[in-house]
Amino acid sequence: MSSQKIAFERCVVVVNPTSTNFNRGQHEIKQLASLFSEGNLDIIEVSNNDYSRPSWLITRLNAAIDKNTLLAVAGGDGTVNLIVDTILRSSEVSDTVAKAVILPLWAGNANDLAHMANGNPPASMESLLKNADIATVYPLAVTTKHRSKTTTRLAVCYVSIGASAYVSARINHPSYRRRRLYRLPGGRNLTDMATVTRAFIWAATFESIIEGQSRRIYDIVMINGSRMAKVSRIPVKLTDKNFYEMLVVRKHPLILSYLVQILRGLSIERQTHTARELTVNETTWAQVDGEALRIPGQTDVVVRHYDQPFYLLSTKLASS
Repeated sequence: MSSQKIAFERCVVVVNPTSTNFNRGQHEIKQLASLFSEGNLDIIEVSNNDYSRPSWLITRLNAAIDKNTLLAVAGGDGTVNLIVDTILRSSEVSDTVAKAVILPLWAGNANDLAHMANGNPPASMESLLKNADIATVYPLAVTTKHRSKTTTRLAVCYVSIGASAYVSARINHPSYRRRRLYRLPGGRNLTDMATVTRAFIWAATFESIIEGQSRRIYDIVMINGSRMAKVSRIPVKLTDKNFYEMLVVRKHPLILSYLVQILRGLSIERQTHTARELTVNETTWAQVDGEALRIPGQTDVVVRHYDQPFYLLSTKLASS
Protein backbone atom coordinates (compact mmCIF):
# COMPACT_ATOMS: atom_id res chain seq x y z
CA MET A 1 0.00 0.00 0.00
CA SER A 2 1.70 3.18 -1.18
CA SER A 3 1.32 6.66 0.26
CA GLN A 4 -2.19 7.87 -0.55
CA LYS A 5 -5.18 9.71 0.77
CA ILE A 6 -8.44 7.90 1.30
CA ALA A 7 -12.03 8.99 1.94
CA PHE A 8 -13.10 6.94 4.95
CA GLU A 9 -16.78 6.02 4.97
CA ARG A 10 -16.82 4.39 8.41
CA CYS A 11 -14.88 4.60 11.66
CA VAL A 12 -14.37 1.92 14.29
CA VAL A 13 -12.89 3.08 17.60
CA VAL A 14 -11.26 0.55 19.91
CA VAL A 15 -11.44 1.99 23.43
CA ASN A 16 -9.46 1.03 26.53
CA PRO A 17 -11.40 2.61 29.44
CA THR A 18 -8.48 2.00 31.85
CA SER A 19 -5.99 4.04 29.79
CA THR A 20 -4.25 6.91 31.56
CA ASN A 21 -5.76 9.77 29.55
CA PHE A 22 -9.14 8.21 28.86
CA ASN A 23 -10.94 11.57 29.16
CA ARG A 24 -8.69 13.08 26.50
CA GLY A 25 -9.54 10.16 24.24
CA GLN A 26 -13.26 10.77 24.78
CA HIS A 27 -12.83 14.30 23.44
CA GLU A 28 -11.22 12.98 20.26
CA ILE A 29 -13.89 10.29 19.83
CA LYS A 30 -16.62 12.96 19.99
CA GLN A 31 -14.87 14.87 17.22
CA LEU A 32 -14.67 11.74 15.09
CA ALA A 33 -18.34 10.97 15.74
CA SER A 34 -19.28 14.37 14.31
CA LEU A 35 -17.48 13.56 11.05
CA PHE A 36 -19.32 10.32 10.25
CA SER A 37 -23.01 9.88 9.57
CA GLU A 38 -25.23 8.07 12.06
CA GLY A 39 -24.53 4.36 12.14
CA ASN A 40 -21.07 4.73 10.63
CA LEU A 41 -19.09 4.96 13.87
CA ASP A 42 -18.79 1.91 16.12
CA ILE A 43 -17.16 1.63 19.55
CA ILE A 44 -15.39 -1.57 20.64
CA GLU A 45 -14.33 -1.61 24.29
CA VAL A 46 -11.44 -3.87 25.24
CA SER A 47 -10.85 -5.50 28.62
CA ASN A 48 -7.85 -7.13 30.25
CA ASN A 49 -9.03 -10.54 28.99
CA ASP A 50 -8.55 -9.45 25.38
CA TYR A 51 -4.78 -9.22 25.87
CA SER A 52 -4.48 -12.94 26.58
CA ARG A 53 -7.55 -14.18 24.66
CA PRO A 54 -8.35 -11.80 21.78
CA SER A 55 -10.93 -14.08 20.07
CA TRP A 56 -13.86 -11.84 21.08
CA LEU A 57 -11.99 -8.77 19.82
CA ILE A 58 -11.27 -10.50 16.50
CA THR A 59 -14.95 -11.37 16.06
CA ARG A 60 -15.96 -7.75 16.65
CA LEU A 61 -13.30 -6.37 14.30
CA ASN A 62 -14.27 -8.80 11.51
CA ALA A 63 -17.93 -7.77 11.83
CA ALA A 64 -17.33 -4.02 12.08
CA ILE A 65 -14.56 -3.30 9.57
CA ASP A 66 -15.11 -3.21 5.84
CA LYS A 67 -13.37 -1.40 3.00
CA ASN A 68 -12.68 2.30 3.63
CA THR A 69 -13.03 1.93 7.41
CA LEU A 70 -10.73 3.91 9.69
CA LEU A 71 -9.60 1.96 12.77
CA ALA A 72 -8.97 4.45 15.59
CA VAL A 73 -7.45 3.32 18.90
CA ALA A 74 -8.26 5.28 22.07
CA GLY A 75 -5.72 3.85 24.50
CA GLY A 76 -2.01 3.78 25.24
CA ASP A 77 0.79 2.23 23.21
CA GLY A 78 0.00 -1.11 24.86
CA THR A 79 -3.53 -1.00 23.44
CA VAL A 80 -2.19 -0.12 19.99
CA ASN A 81 0.22 -3.04 20.35
CA LEU A 82 -2.72 -5.36 21.08
CA ILE A 83 -4.49 -4.25 17.91
CA VAL A 84 -1.42 -4.47 15.65
CA ASP A 85 -0.35 -7.85 17.05
CA THR A 86 -3.89 -9.19 16.65
CA ILE A 87 -4.50 -8.05 13.08
CA LEU A 88 -1.04 -9.10 11.83
CA ARG A 89 -0.54 -12.43 13.59
CA SER A 90 -4.00 -13.96 13.95
CA SER A 91 -5.12 -16.29 11.19
CA GLU A 92 -8.73 -15.56 12.15
CA VAL A 93 -8.82 -11.90 11.07
CA SER A 94 -10.18 -11.09 7.62
CA ASP A 95 -7.93 -9.69 4.91
CA THR A 96 -9.83 -6.41 5.19
CA VAL A 97 -9.06 -6.13 8.91
CA ALA A 98 -5.40 -7.00 8.34
CA LYS A 99 -5.12 -4.04 5.93
CA ALA A 100 -7.15 -1.58 8.01
CA VAL A 101 -5.66 1.91 8.43
CA ILE A 102 -4.93 2.70 12.09
CA LEU A 103 -5.21 6.11 13.76
CA PRO A 104 -3.73 6.10 17.31
CA LEU A 105 -5.43 8.67 19.56
CA TRP A 106 -3.80 10.47 22.50
CA ALA A 107 -5.50 8.48 25.25
CA GLY A 108 -2.58 6.77 26.98
CA ASN A 109 0.47 7.83 28.95
CA ALA A 110 3.42 8.39 26.60
CA ASN A 111 1.37 8.08 23.36
CA ASP A 112 4.59 7.41 21.44
CA LEU A 113 2.94 6.14 18.25
CA ALA A 114 0.37 8.96 18.19
CA HIS A 115 3.12 11.58 18.51
CA MET A 116 5.33 9.97 15.87
CA ALA A 117 2.41 9.73 13.45
CA ASN A 118 0.73 13.08 14.02
CA GLY A 119 2.61 15.19 16.59
CA ASN A 120 0.71 16.83 19.44
CA PRO A 121 -3.08 16.37 19.68
CA PRO A 122 -4.63 18.49 16.93
CA ALA A 123 -7.26 21.14 17.52
CA SER A 124 -9.35 19.53 14.79
CA MET A 125 -9.66 15.84 13.93
CA GLU A 126 -11.30 16.93 10.68
CA SER A 127 -8.10 18.73 9.67
CA LEU A 128 -6.01 15.68 10.56
CA LEU A 129 -8.12 13.37 8.39
CA LYS A 130 -8.03 15.85 5.53
CA ASN A 131 -4.23 16.28 5.54
CA ALA A 132 -3.00 12.81 6.53
CA ASP A 133 -1.55 10.12 4.28
CA ILE A 134 -1.27 6.37 4.77
CA ALA A 135 2.19 5.23 5.85
CA THR A 136 3.51 1.67 5.74
CA VAL A 137 5.13 0.65 9.05
CA TYR A 138 6.90 -2.59 9.97
CA PRO A 139 6.83 -3.38 13.70
CA LEU A 140 9.72 -5.08 15.46
CA ALA A 141 9.40 -8.82 15.97
CA VAL A 142 10.80 -9.83 19.37
CA THR A 143 11.45 -13.57 19.55
CA THR A 144 12.50 -15.17 22.84
CA LYS A 145 13.59 -18.79 23.22
CA HIS A 146 13.94 -20.39 26.65
CA ARG A 147 14.61 -24.12 26.68
CA SER A 148 12.09 -25.57 24.21
CA LYS A 149 9.62 -22.67 24.32
CA THR A 150 9.75 -20.00 21.62
CA THR A 151 7.55 -16.89 21.79
CA THR A 152 7.22 -13.96 19.38
CA ARG A 153 5.77 -10.57 20.27
CA LEU A 154 5.46 -7.48 18.12
CA ALA A 155 6.82 -4.12 19.29
CA VAL A 156 5.27 -1.22 17.40
CA CYS A 157 7.41 1.45 19.10
CA TYR A 158 10.15 -0.14 21.20
CA VAL A 159 11.41 -3.05 23.26
CA SER A 160 13.75 -2.82 26.24
CA ILE A 161 15.48 -5.21 28.62
CA GLY A 162 16.73 -4.22 32.06
CA ALA A 163 16.23 -1.09 34.16
CA SER A 164 13.58 0.75 32.12
CA ALA A 165 11.55 -2.46 31.82
CA TYR A 166 11.71 -2.93 35.60
CA VAL A 167 10.44 0.64 36.01
CA SER A 168 7.54 -0.20 33.69
CA ALA A 169 6.76 -3.32 35.71
CA ARG A 170 6.56 -1.27 38.92
CA ILE A 171 4.31 1.40 37.41
CA ASN A 172 2.05 -1.13 35.67
CA HIS A 173 1.44 -3.16 38.83
CA PRO A 174 -2.34 -3.64 39.25
CA SER A 175 -2.41 -1.96 42.67
CA TYR A 176 -0.41 1.07 41.58
CA ARG A 177 -3.20 3.36 40.42
CA ARG A 178 -5.46 2.44 43.33
CA ARG A 179 -3.30 4.37 45.75
CA ARG A 180 -5.10 7.29 47.40
CA LEU A 181 -2.32 9.78 46.64
CA TYR A 182 -2.42 8.81 42.93
CA ARG A 183 -6.02 10.03 42.65
CA LEU A 184 -5.41 13.44 44.26
CA PRO A 185 -4.58 16.57 42.20
CA GLY A 186 -0.86 16.41 41.41
CA GLY A 187 -0.64 13.07 43.18
CA ARG A 188 0.02 11.12 40.01
CA ASN A 189 3.20 13.08 39.22
CA LEU A 190 4.50 12.73 42.78
CA THR A 191 3.71 9.01 42.88
CA ASP A 192 5.27 8.38 39.47
CA MET A 193 8.47 10.25 40.34
CA ALA A 194 8.88 8.42 43.64
CA THR A 195 8.18 5.02 42.12
CA VAL A 196 10.42 5.56 39.09
CA THR A 197 13.30 6.81 41.25
CA ARG A 198 13.05 3.80 43.59
CA ALA A 199 12.84 1.42 40.62
CA PHE A 200 16.02 2.82 39.05
CA ILE A 201 17.76 2.44 42.41
CA TRP A 202 16.60 -1.15 42.83
CA ALA A 203 17.17 -2.22 39.21
CA ALA A 204 20.14 -4.55 38.86
CA THR A 205 22.53 -5.14 36.00
CA PHE A 206 22.33 -8.50 34.25
CA GLU A 207 24.81 -10.67 32.41
CA SER A 208 24.29 -11.05 28.68
CA ILE A 209 26.12 -12.49 25.69
CA ILE A 210 26.27 -9.99 22.82
CA GLU A 211 28.27 -10.66 19.65
CA GLY A 212 30.02 -13.52 21.42
CA GLN A 213 31.15 -11.44 24.42
CA SER A 214 29.90 -11.62 27.99
CA ARG A 215 28.81 -8.19 29.26
CA ARG A 216 27.00 -6.75 32.23
CA ILE A 217 24.17 -4.49 31.12
CA TYR A 218 21.97 -2.06 33.02
CA ASP A 219 19.54 -1.33 30.19
CA ILE A 220 19.21 -2.01 26.48
CA VAL A 221 16.53 -0.24 24.44
CA MET A 222 15.66 -0.89 20.79
CA ILE A 223 13.50 1.83 19.28
CA ASN A 224 11.47 1.56 16.07
CA GLY A 225 10.89 5.28 15.51
CA SER A 226 11.93 8.79 16.41
CA ARG A 227 10.46 8.79 19.91
CA MET A 228 10.31 6.61 23.02
CA ALA A 229 8.49 7.76 26.15
CA LYS A 230 9.00 11.43 25.25
CA VAL A 231 12.74 11.09 24.52
CA SER A 232 13.09 12.66 21.07
CA ARG A 233 15.85 13.33 18.52
CA ILE A 234 16.25 9.63 17.76
CA PRO A 235 17.63 9.42 14.19
CA VAL A 236 15.30 6.78 12.77
CA LYS A 237 11.73 6.97 11.46
CA LEU A 238 8.91 4.49 11.79
CA THR A 239 9.09 3.90 8.05
CA ASP A 240 12.81 2.96 8.15
CA LYS A 241 13.79 -0.70 7.94
CA ASN A 242 16.32 -0.38 10.75
CA PHE A 243 15.99 0.49 14.43
CA TYR A 244 17.94 2.55 16.94
CA GLU A 245 19.61 0.98 19.95
CA MET A 246 20.78 2.52 23.24
CA LEU A 247 22.85 0.19 25.39
CA VAL A 248 23.54 1.40 28.95
CA VAL A 249 26.44 -0.39 30.60
CA ARG A 250 26.70 1.58 33.85
CA LYS A 251 24.11 1.70 36.61
CA HIS A 252 22.62 5.15 37.24
CA PRO A 253 20.60 4.91 40.45
CA LEU A 254 18.69 8.19 40.13
CA ILE A 255 16.33 8.94 37.25
CA LEU A 256 17.76 12.44 36.76
CA SER A 257 21.27 11.05 36.52
CA TYR A 258 20.04 8.35 34.15
CA LEU A 259 18.36 10.84 31.82
CA VAL A 260 21.37 13.15 31.86
CA GLN A 261 23.59 10.24 30.85
CA ILE A 262 21.25 9.36 27.97
CA LEU A 263 21.03 12.95 26.73
CA ARG A 264 24.78 13.52 26.99
CA GLY A 265 25.66 10.09 25.67
CA LEU A 266 27.96 9.16 28.56
CA SER A 267 28.43 5.41 29.07
CA ILE A 268 25.78 4.90 26.40
CA GLU A 269 26.48 2.90 23.26
CA ARG A 270 24.32 4.02 20.34
CA GLN A 271 23.93 2.44 16.92
CA THR A 272 21.37 1.35 14.34
CA HIS A 273 20.61 -2.25 13.46
CA THR A 274 18.57 -4.31 11.05
CA ALA A 275 18.68 -7.16 13.60
CA ARG A 276 20.01 -7.79 17.10
CA GLU A 277 20.70 -11.15 18.77
CA LEU A 278 21.68 -11.65 22.40
CA THR A 279 21.43 -14.18 25.21
CA VAL A 280 20.14 -13.03 28.61
CA ASN A 281 21.97 -15.17 31.17
CA GLU A 282 20.24 -13.85 34.31
CA THR A 283 16.56 -13.32 35.07
CA THR A 284 15.48 -9.75 34.38
CA TRP A 285 12.59 -7.69 33.03
CA ALA A 286 11.68 -6.76 29.47
CA GLN A 287 8.99 -4.49 28.11
CA VAL A 288 7.26 -4.35 24.74
CA ASP A 289 5.55 -1.00 24.08
CA GLY A 290 5.36 -0.40 27.82
CA GLU A 291 3.95 -3.83 28.73
CA ALA A 292 6.36 -5.57 31.11
CA LEU A 293 7.22 -9.27 31.14
CA ARG A 294 9.68 -11.45 33.02
CA ILE A 295 12.65 -12.86 31.11
CA PRO A 296 14.23 -15.95 32.71
CA GLY A 297 17.94 -16.58 32.60
CA GLN A 298 19.43 -18.45 29.63
CA THR A 299 16.95 -16.88 27.20
CA ASP A 300 17.91 -16.17 23.59
CA VAL A 301 16.46 -12.92 22.22
CA VAL A 302 16.25 -11.91 18.56
CA VAL A 303 14.90 -8.52 17.46
CA ARG A 304 14.25 -7.73 13.79
CA HIS A 305 11.49 -6.19 11.72
CA TYR A 306 8.38 -8.28 11.15
CA ASP A 307 7.76 -9.44 7.60
CA GLN A 308 4.28 -7.90 7.38
CA PRO A 309 3.46 -4.19 7.83
CA PHE A 310 0.52 -2.34 9.28
CA TYR A 311 -0.89 0.89 7.88
CA LEU A 312 -0.87 4.15 9.80
CA LEU A 313 -2.77 7.38 9.17
CA SER A 314 -0.14 10.06 9.51
CA THR A 315 0.59 13.72 8.80
CA LYS A 316 4.28 13.28 9.75
CA LEU A 317 5.44 10.22 7.80
CA ALA A 318 5.85 9.55 4.11
CA SER A 319 5.11 5.95 3.23
CA SER A 320 7.93 3.81 1.88
